[in-house]
Amino acid sequence: MNINQYYENEKSLIKDLKQFEEEKLLRKESFAKNLIHAHIDKSKHNLKFVNKNITDEEFNDWTITGLYYAAYHAALALLANKGYISKIMMQHYYS
Repeated sequence: MNINQYYENEKSLIKDLKQFEEEKLLRKESFAKNLIHAHIDKSKHNLKFVNKNITDEEFNDWTITGLYYAAYHAALALLANKGYISKIMMQHYYS
């Protein structure tokens, strides 16, 4: 799905969100909003790594990995802001 379709069709967004909940990929949690700053801090930490290493072409793979994790934690912060945690986070907290 094109992300712009979610902006244009809220029903589609809600339908997919419910599907992710049914598949137990996302779950509402009362403590989720407490995780926002931790995810933002982790994203900033990863970006700091990227900025220090961006000119070193020998380690482009690690720079890309740092960018991936910066985006990943930013996305988790956005989910937490809406009161959700992801399946991976559930495994961390409930294992």
